Amino acid sequence: MAGISETETVIKKIIPYLQRRGYDLAKDLAFEIPAKVGSEARQGFVDVLVTCDRPKPVFLVEAKRDGRKITAQHRKQAVDYGKSLGCLLVAVTNGQQFELLNGTTAKPLAVNGSSLNWIPSRSDLLSYVLPQLKKDNKSSKLVIPPDRALPFRPGLPLSKLNHLISQCHNTIRKIEKDEEHAFSDFSKLLFLKLLEEKWDNEGEEPLYSYTFHELAAKGPKEADQVRVAIISMIEKIKQKTKFGAVLEDPIRLKQDATYLQIVKRLARVSFSDSDLDSKGAAFEYFVRATLRGKKLGQYFTPRPLVRLMLHMGRWRQIVASIRAGKTFKVLDPACGTGGFLVLGMKLCIAEIEKALKDKEIHSKDAAEFVNNLKQDVFFGVDANEGVACSAKMNMIVAGDGQNNIRHMDALKKSTEGKKHLSQLLVPPYVDAKGKKCNDGKAHLILSNPPFGTSESESLSQADINAYAVKSTKGQSLFIQRMIEVVDPECRIVTVIDEGVLNNYGDQELRRHILATCRIEWICSLPEETFKPNKINVKSSFIVLSKRVQDDIELKDNYPIGFIRISSLGYDGSGEDLRGFELPRLIKELENLDVESVSDAGLTSGYVWEAFRVSSSEIIADNTNRLDFRYWDPSVRMLIQSLNKTAGVSIKGINKIQTRRGNSPDASEYVSEA
Repeated sequence: MAGISETETVIKKIIPYLQRRGYDLAKDLAFEIPAKVGSEARQGFVDVLVTCDRPKPVFLVEAKRDGRKITAQHRKQAVDYGKSLGCLLVAVTNGQQFELLNGTTAKPLAVNGSSLNWIPSRSDLLSYVLPQLKKDNKSSKLVIPPDRALPFRPGLPLSKLNHLISQCHNTIRKIEKDEEHAFSDFSKLLFLKLLEEKWDNEGEEPLYSYTFHELAAKGPKEADQVRVAIISMIEKIKQKTKFGAVLEDPIRLKQDATYLQIVKRLARVSFSDSDLDSKGAAFEYFVRATLRGKKLGQYFTPRPLVRLMLHMGRWRQIVASIRAGKTFKVLDPACGTGGFLVLGMKLCIAEIEKALKDKEIHSKDAAEFVNNLKQDVFFGVDANEGVACSAKMNMIVAGDGQNNIRHMDALKKSTEGKKHLSQLLVPPYVDAKGKKCNDGKAHLILSNPPFGTSESESLSQADINAYAVKSTKGQSLFIQRMIEVVDPECRIVTVIDEGVLNNYGDQELRRHILATCRIEWICSLPEETFKPNKINVKSSFIVLSKRVQDDIELKDNYPIGFIRISSLGYDGSGEDLRGFELPRLIKELENLDVESVSDAGLTSGYVWEAFRVSSSEIIADNTNRLDFRYWDPSVRMLIQSLNKTAGVSIKGINKIQTRRGNSPDASEYVSEA
């Protein structure tokens, strides 16, 4: 699609819609095709030419700037292009709506009564639309079999999607005058919209006759009908689906106008065609807006970081294991709305589908592998019931893995009457060989546990005493818990507050990590990583490999890799950086070998730099710090230089009484700005 400038964004928006209507990107569509128009035979270029794999074009799409009003001149241009190429019908779009026109008369072409925001499916085009137009090329009204497909709606970038969700939140606050249940209620409405799109994408028949775009067309005087319809939709899902339990908690919105306004806003957009993982992002935005200040320590992981961490965790091992008939369990013990699990499942399913397309596997095997991935591989728990419920909804929309999402506190290790009996974060199962397994072990853990939380009120003393390193800090306990429940020689990839890597008070925890795991990589993240979520904590993520036997005396010597990433492709407000190459960054880091990294200076790549340090050096250091800045070769050279000159320490300079303080309260980690 090189050469497309003004209309590039619009074309990218409409291609997913055309693909859902059955048009193959490679065989049925062509771009920037020359066409001569007007009496002077001026040459122009058709934005999208639909050929349906035929020698002669079938129809064309003329794309205008995103959101620009479609004018009579735009329609004339499309029809002129169509006539020059022999098209019986044409379409014009501005990325917000479609108009269908008769290629002969230039008048609106209504199919089943509508000429707006709708394109006939490939099969209907060839079987019904073209035959009728060939019979009467001036026809303005065509009839085809009933088509329940959703109309075209634009996808949105994450920033605009966040704005739309913010408007929904404001609607609840202003009309209901009570937002105590805002997240729970909005989640249900969003779930209905996502489910509607899922059924449409998969060609499934909805359980009810209502659709969001039809309800959105109703006026204020009919708002009560919208409320009744939504409640009826919820009841039918509860009664007729296996996942109805996620809607068991009653919806508490009382005002008809609230239902109408939220439905209108959600009906304007296609979540399927929005930015990657926009569904989870929508849930997460609402959680941030409605649960902030309740000291839940909720951290929602930006999708570029989720993708990078999955690759650093070698997610393709999941697919390799499933194809080999082996058991593989992926766990997130603080799953939030399920970002790691949803994207992990999507990547794995796409890999299976690619193998099927490349004829590496049989269709029967592919179906079995995909079903296994959806039902038996990805597991998540979250201590907040509402958040866990949204994760279930997210997994249902992504592929129905909701049965493996549970509401539970991953840190609790004692149960009434049975002290120190671990809760199984991965529930008992029968493995691929038919053997019962109830050890609760996972083969890959991916997580972004809450920062800055204290578990002193939520855990009993028996729970705390069950940990090797006694602490009430959530980060410390989560890391220890992950080490406990991961299988030997398997990986943990987790976000971590950088304070854990360098604070004096966490030295015992760092030594515990070194004793129980091999540290593969410590990746320092950009300052703006969590700023779009109004969170200002310097963080890293670490890649650990669980030891078969603990190295109690810390004698194992091996290289530990340190990476500093300068950007993940967005700024502090969450806006994408133009031209950023996330796939390039991921590929370089995924293929990076720690032995190839310098141990005396910095090895650099695309927006990253790295070095390695021997574990024996870190163990010999009296702080056992694990942060990039401390071991940065340029910093070490300065320290060595100071040591050689017998420089005075800060302790020697300081003449006032000084003592160590405590970290800020969890509520201080999230700014209100």
